[in-house]
Amino acid sequence: TNDVAFVDRMLDEVQANFNTDKSRFYVLGVSSGGIMTTRIACSLAERFAAAAPIICLQPPGHACASGTDLPVMFLMGAEDETVRYDGKAGKDDGFIYATLAESAEIHAKAMRCETGPSNWPSKLATAAGVACTAYSDCRLRGYEVVSCLDPTGPHVWPKQGLPNSPATCVAEQQTGSMPEKSLCDPVPEDGPHAGMDLVWDFFSRYRRD
Repeated sequence: TNDVAFVDRMLDEVQANFNTDKSRFYVLGVSSGGIMTTRIACSLAERFAAAAPIICLQPPGHACASGTDLPVMFLMGAEDETVRYDGKAGKDDGFIYATLAESAEIHAKAMRCETGPSNWPSKLATAAGVACTAYSDCRLRGYEVVSCLDPTGPHVWPKQGLPNSPATCVAEQQTGSMPEKSLCDPVPEDGPHAGMDLVWDFFSRYRRD
């Protein structure tokens, strides 16, 4: 199955049938969905204004960047033992991924960023206790590649996931097809949302002209 082609066609269908602003399509994903996000950021960048892969990285040798400039924000947890940010084998399954630093650098070089990695000033990140660095002064003005690390974060969306709902849990509608997975706790209306606030603050800066 060609997942990239599926996403490309899905976007065509959305544009054809709904009132959309194609200059403001964004892509994010968590865990396995985040790995798909990194693939889209490499293969379908011209359709999106920005991307945010969350608690995920590509395997060594597969980290990539598109020939099309695309702002990217990585969010990782320093205590994540499923997808480690430092390139070491995870205790959960022993899988190894490219490092967060290497992945960000590949995107930064493709975008010809001249500054970084250096501290990324963000009031939202500071308030959430997340440390962020960025490559900036890229080929397109205002574009950046940002890496954020939650110092106490496990394999959940930093400052967004609920403590008892791991990234591998499923919604009630998914239990039939994935009965081996635990059910996600319901998300309360006043649940944590700093992680989404941080992503949206980054996304809202960009449009695909």
